[in-house]
Amino acid sequence: MREPEAALVNLDKGFVVTSDNEVLPITNMFDEFGDDCGVDDAVAIVAGRDGYGWLAIDVQGRSPLH
Repeated sequence: MREPEAALVNLDKGFVVTSDNEVLPITNMFDEFGDDCGVDDAVAIVAGRDGYGWLAIDVQGRSPLH
């Protein structure tokens, strides 16, 4: 079985929909230096929850909803 992937990322609303139709909260956003940041400076995010798992997602150069 394939590992789930991010199918849709909504940075403004703070969630990710995965390829297996789970809706996961974005828990952290990181800037190009690896520091916590907000939507405007995010180049990477972490989304997930206990019991499901965690995804690290590169969002550099993408719009807030993709």
